[in-house]
Parts: sequence; structure tokens; C-alpha cells
Amino acid sequence: MSSDTELFAPPVIIGALGGSGTRVVTRILRDAGWWMGGKLSASSEDSLPVRSFLAKWFDRLLVGDASAEMIENARADFSDAIAEHRQGIAHEAAPWGWKNPRNMWLMEFFAASYPRIKFVHMLRDGRDMSYSNNAYFLRQYGDRLYPGWRKNARVAQMEIWGIGNRRAASAARDLPGVAYHLLRYEDLCSKPAEAIAALLEFVGAPSGDAEGFAKRVQPSSGIGRWREMEPLPLSELSRAALEQFGYQTNGCARA
Repeated sequence: MSSDTELFAPPVIIGALGGSGTRVVTRILRDAGWWMGGKLSASSEDSLPVRSFLAKWFDRLLVGDASAEMIENARADFSDAIAEHRQGIAHEAAPWGWKNPRNMWLMEFFAASYPRIKFVHMLRDGRDMSYSNNAYFLRQYGDRLYPGWRKNARVAQMEIWGIGNRRAASAARDLPGVAYHLLRYEDLCSKPAEAIAALLEFVGAPSGDAEGFAKRVQPSSGIGRWREMEPLPLSELSRAALEQFGYQTNGCARA
């Protein structure tokens, strides 16, 4: 990424395991004045230029041992993707960002390009996620991250949730200059005005519209669905991840 990126405001990126509620956050930031891209997926509101970049590079960057030449080539493609993503922005210094759930897996890469990047880390209870039909990430990358996942896809989804979210939180907190904001979907739904006010404060937007934005939050009927399903055995990793992010695990079976 060229040095002229210092002319830009630090971007805000949204990442999560797919199905965690990132779309509503994208809409809130856009309505608060953030440029979230002119080319967005109609269904997910992902940035299409960034999605194209990730389709080419995500698997290779996920490994963590990419060569210097590969990283250089990836950064060149990323620079092109961001240039396309920013087409139509009001002015160079306008607040901006992008959303893609896979953002959370590549914090080191993005922070190398934007050292003052702001990361909104969306979370939804991994037990609910395990009973979701949204298993795209698991199908695409499960063989690499959790070999043998097909033996029990629901347990594997829980494990991937723990691995990915702990990795994202650790990377964001350890990288110098990176600003980190954790937003749980359950908090957004149960206390929307409070959660949105905190989000707007984090990105540097006026919080006066929090009450208005809160009216747009429509909680999923699937919140807490794991309690009505067959008990999901939790590994020590999954249990530790849930507790790290404030989810109670009393009464949950151990794997």
C-alpha cells in the first residue's frame, strides 16, 4: 500500500463469523456518514472489490507463512481493491471502511496497510452459530482449520468460532495502533441504543442518533436457539472462548 494512504482517515472494518449480524452494523455506519463502498453485495452488504480480493488471496494469507514476494503481490492487489472500493467517496479524508466477515482472520495483513485501523469485532453466541445453516466458512476452510470437521459439523462450527474469535481479539489487541471494539449481537439486540452509542463513540461519530438507529435493529428469532436443541458438547477451547467473551457455560456438557 502506498504512502498516500496517510491522506485517508483510518478505515473501520467489520469482521465476524458469517451470520453474526454484521449487516446491520454496516447500515448504521453508512447512515452515520461512513463510506462503506459503492459496490456492495445486495444480500450481505459486503464490499465486492474486497470480496474479489479475498477470493484470490484469503486462503494463502490464512496460512501465516506466505513469502515476502507473495505478500507484496497481495498488497498490490489489495491496493487496487481499495481504490475500487473508494470510488465515489465524497473526498479523500471522508470517514470510510468496509465489511466482510473474513476480515477478522487477517488483522495482521490489514494493519500492515493501515496501522491505525479500527476493527469492529462482531460476536454472536457460538452455540447459536453452531445450529445455524450458515456454514459457508466451515465448508470452505474447515479442512485447513479443523481437519475431520465432517464427522460432526456442529461441533466443528463451535470450534471454528472459538479459534477465529480468539485469534481476532488477540491480534487486534496486540497490534500497535489498532483500535478494537467488541460488539456482541445479543447486546445489540437487547440494549440497542446503548450498544449503538458505544459503537458510534468508538468510530468517532456523534452519538445523538443512537436512539433512531436502535429502532432499525430487528432481533433474530434464533437468539438462544441452542437451549432448545440437542446439547452440544463443549471442548475446553470452546468453553474458554465462550467465557472469554462473556457467555455463561454453566450446565453445558463437556466434550
